[in-house]
Amino acid sequence: MKLRGNTKGFTLVEVLIVVAILGLLAAIAIPNLMRARAGADVIACQANQQEVEKALATYLVRENLAIPAADVTLNAVGGFASGVYDPITAGYLKVTDPYCPADATLPYVITIAGGTGQITIAPTCAH
Repeated sequence: MKLRGNTKGFTLVEVLIVVAILGLLAAIAIPNLMRARAGADVIACQANQQEVEKALATYLVRENLAIPAADVTLNAVGGFASGVYDPITAGYLKVTDPYCPADATLPYVITIAGGTGQITIAPTCAH
């Protein structure tokens, strides 16, 4: 068999080395990207919680609503269908179904403490 003296292209060894290097880079980069994404989800969840808390506090003050005598729990699924305390229909919160971005199956559950008016939001996003 006669070989041409002017052949162009890559040898199998060269291609395998490039594939091995790309595989090594992917093995290093993908876990770091996943950690960064998880951290960003937690930060987004905390920002959403602060937004919901601020909207509810503003709603309570501007609508001149009294602090409840007993604890009031608001489930954010389908809006805050609790009667009196509903910042979504009043226009203080634009998102109708706020969920934790770190875990989309966890809706926010807001509790207004009776007597003190302290607002707490779960989940806490401490993933």
